[in-house]
Amino acid sequence: MTKCSQRFLENRRSSTVDYFNGVSDGRRCVLRRVPAIFNFSSLIIGIILCKISLHLPSDLNKNDFSVTDAIMSETISKEIIIHTPRGDIHIHSFCRPEQIQQYAFDRYFGINDDFKSIITQRESLVKCAAGEGANVVLALADAKDIIGYGVLDYPDAGERWAELGPKIMMEIKAIEVCRTWRSVGVAHGIMEMLLAHPLIEDTIIYLVGYSWTWDLAGSIINTGQYSEKLADLFRSHGFQEYETNEPNVCLKPENFLMGRIGKNISQTIKDRFKWLRFGLTPWTWEVDKP
Repeated sequence: MTKCSQRFLENRRSSTVDYFNGVSDGRRCVLRRVPAIFNFSSLIIGIILCKISLHLPSDLNKNDFSVTDAIMSETISKEIIIHTPRGDIHIHSFCRPEQIQQYAFDRYFGINDDFKSIITQRESLVKCAAGEGANVVLALADAKDIIGYGVLDYPDAGERWAELGPKIMMEIKAIEVCRTWRSVGVAHGIMEMLLAHPLIEDTIIYLVGYSWTWDLAGSIINTGQYSEKLADLFRSHGFQEYETNEPNVCLKPENFLMGRIGKNISQTIKDRFKWLRFGLTPWTWEVDKP
């Protein structure tokens, strides 16, 4: 298991990620559409009509609504099904708080004497799902038992990665699978659904791996091998490793920072991300002119 930063837990350690080999050959994909809060096309038509009849200013989109918020309102929940020898696993994206309340953690989640799962309370997932733009993904067995989850959300205010600007970076804060359901492709399925975000190409997605949060006791490999397998998992979804001087990442050679830069990210933001990885924000510096 590996982290990906546990900002929402009291000890401010990192979350973990379970690594599982491959994706089941019997997997198929199902798309389930959930009614959006409002229809974006209707909203645009309504705004155009209002501007014609009321002569509203041309910068309405800057003052009255956020394009990002409008896109997020069109978010649909998706579902994929992974076939395993033990039965089908249903993986849902963008789970809402009221939906999560209907489920319960698998009874084997977090009961190991040598390892504690990062999130074992349903209320923690509910809190994450309530965040603006957050994508909480659940893997369910028997339609109600949570056997895996993932959380994609914006970094907390005050964190290094938030300094790049609002809604530019998003973090995979946690991804975990119950020990009894590993090695059947669940982690890949969760990753796929985490990245099924409408703003994926307008965002830098990052994660950090901290070796002290990994479930090494539940595997038969050493820390270095575990780190490499985790990195392989994320590379298969478009991530690459980046150098950084972030103190926690630098504590152990097995730790890492990985990221996925969206296709629509400007060169200016890419350059700033490079500076920020080493704790520098030159675009905010005030320089005295001669």
